[in-house]
Amino acid sequence: SWKHKPCPQNPLLSDIKMLDYVWLNMNILIQMATIDVRCFSECMTLGKYQTDYDGAEEEYDDDPRQRTASSSNYNYINNSTKTQKIEGCKLRPDEGLDAISSLAPGSFSSDLLVGGTNTVYAWLIQWLADNLGYDVTSIVALPYDWRLSPDKMEQRDGFLTLVRMKIEAAVKSNGLPGIMVAHSMGNSVFRYFLEWLRVQMREEAYERYVRRAKRRAAARSAAGMEDVDVGGDSAMRSGSVGVFGRGRAFVDD
Repeated sequence: SWKHKPCPQNPLLSDIKMLDYVWLNMNILIQMATIDVRCFSECMTLGKYQTDYDGAEEEYDDDPRQRTASSSNYNYINNSTKTQKIEGCKLRPDEGLDAISSLAPGSFSSDLLVGGTNTVYAWLIQWLADNLGYDVTSIVALPYDWRLSPDKMEQRDGFLTLVRMKIEAAVKSNGLPGIMVAHSMGNSVFRYFLEWLRVQMREEAYERYVRRAKRRAAARSAAGMEDVDVGGDSAMRSGSVGVFGRGRAFVDD
């Protein structure tokens, strides 16, 4: 969470604080499921067009059992009704290998209740480190916000652009082809990324083709040779070539 969210529905509830794990935080989930789940549900909710939920006002009959809640979050209208200001959350995916190691990190209750399925990629990371010498410089985590479609993740966080930059940096620093491992919904996200990357590389290749053609035209013009038409309808849009080989994508410059 990147925003403090009060949980005034019940005095026994803890607020959701900055940098708290929300999904999947078993301590918060158990607490709110047994007392009042609304605060957790409001925090996970998205606003219009998959934006951050910025809150709303809710009006309902006064319940004497809830009069102990913080008065700063309630405005009493009369003896029977009141309005409650619902604060939204600002949730973003965690970063680093910890974000993909466990389904519900950071508590004994997670291991107890979630069990063996709590370890998502932890076993794979350990095996790669023990047997093949991998470390933090050669394993790159690419966590994502599963509530959003990939195009919205790119629009909000630049997710697809960052994924490309991280993969290219890892391949360059290690000098070896990259190997991608995707799991569950991550398969769909990665396939979307590949199609997005294909379009990006095609456009970049065409732009490089046009720049080279313009440089050649300028050189020929300076040498007194016949000018050529570039950048218009006569430019060959089919001149861009995308090549995918040995685990990484590249376009010959």
